[in-house]
Amino acid sequence: DEAVAYLEKILNDSPDFLPATAMLGLIAFSEKNDELATKHFTTVLSKNPVDVTSSIALSEVYVRGNQADKAVEVLEKICATLPSRPQLELALAKVYLSANRSGKAAAALDSVLASAPEISEAGLLRAQIHLQEGKNADALSLLEGIQKREPENAVARDLLIRAYRDAGRNDDAIVLLREIADLERDDDGDVIIGTDADGHNDLMSRIAAFPTALDQETARMQADFAAGAVPPDFVIDKT
Repeated sequence: DEAVAYLEKILNDSPDFLPATAMLGLIAFSEKNDELATKHFTTVLSKNPVDVTSSIALSEVYVRGNQADKAVEVLEKICATLPSRPQLELALAKVYLSANRSGKAAAALDSVLASAPEISEAGLLRAQIHLQEGKNADALSLLEGIQKREPENAVARDLLIRAYRDAGRNDDAIVLLREIADLERDDDGDVIIGTDADGHNDLMSRIAAFPTALDQETARMQADFAAGAVPPDFVIDKT
């Protein structure tokens, strides 16, 4: 690989050039060579313990290897050294969730939202925890805010439908369902779901089935994440 050869040449000439080592780690991570990725990231962190990218990347390696406790240790250490970093705290919250520490995750997400309420991903994760705890009003407050800021955010709309349905606000759920599935009319303007009794019953059936489908999809995504199937935002594209 030309990129690897080029980076190794740089390190041969300048062994302490940490960006090249970190880049080799990212390449190894993208190729699922976790042993090599761990070697590169730990090398960087041994010389620069506050390297944010290497810390987050190493935590992702550990999560993919079903070592969530090690991932927590890595991110707790850098968060203690570099406090009040919303993106770091968000990464830590995700790792807490991977380690089944929802209380810790909730606290980290609250900290993120207190300093950076515009980070929608934190709001969505916090809303999911609220829903799991049966705190519908708190979830609705977060989700409605995200939906207002980002009307095209499909995840927010899906969670908001679930929250509306759980709260018995079926009319609000209907409005969002129609937007998502374009249930009222097709491209030719023909009615897909009518306003008669049959159309209403069909729509209500879809609403009733939606939370189960959403729970199943959420469980699948969590399992994929725990297995390391979801790459971190910083994984590079080598094409």
